[in-house]
Amino acid sequence: MMSLSEELSAINDKIKDTEGLRVYKKIQALHSSKYVFEKNHEDLFQTINLAMVDYEMVKKSLKIRNGEKGFNSFLYEIGRLLHNYLSSAKTLIDHTRKLFQDEYKKSTFAEEYEKKIKEAFTESPLARFIQDLRNYSLHREIPISGVSYDIASDDKGLKEIYLVKKSLLEWDGWTKKSKEYLKKCKKNIDLNQLIIEYTKQIKEFQEWFQKKQKDIHREDLDELYSLNQKGKYIHQKLIKKIEEQIQEKKK
Repeated sequence: MMSLSEELSAINDKIKDTEGLRVYKKIQALHSSKYVFEKNHEDLFQTINLAMVDYEMVKKSLKIRNGEKGFNSFLYEIGRLLHNYLSSAKTLIDHTRKLFQDEYKKSTFAEEYEKKIKEAFTESPLARFIQDLRNYSLHREIPISGVSYDIASDDKGLKEIYLVKKSLLEWDGWTKKSKEYLKKCKKNIDLNQLIIEYTKQIKEFQEWFQKKQKDIHREDLDELYSLNQKGKYIHQKLIKKIEEQIQEKKK
């Protein structure tokens, strides 16, 4: 009969060889990329919204002085955060595609996945614009941002933070779907609304993909969960036994 420590070791060895653990690690790796994207969205979103409520506080946090130079410094910060957002979006897309190709390209799930990608991204003017905007920022320049504010108002915040459409149109690298998106845009493209809509699109797809993964690997993940729970139970019993032995020695 195995001791508790031997039994725990055997369970851990079994876990290492499970398909569930291999799949779980793949899923967690994608979660890491998703986390980076969502944090970059949060940083940009919060900076924009704080500036629209209390620009003075943003200036203090960035150590910006009054005047034109200070205003430019704020726009540089928006450019930096936007660049991070666009880059992390592409990273998440690439990592998702790599996982699909490694795990599901030859499976019955492939057709459903490709259909979903086509609907959510390939045929979406918004998604294509974001992808092209990322290429614009990497290969041309950081997109020029602007702000609007009401001089007559006592409100400390800015009215809008936007991308300058005229500057974007000077680039000849926009794809057909991006041009469709730009055509419908006003003179200034509301940056806040842009990232809200695109992040929602990304989250909805990732939630769908994650659910499909769990459905596909249900048996393997259930086995992993069961072994983990058994391992925790044995570990607790082992700890309790050690504590009892320590108490016994103290008597």
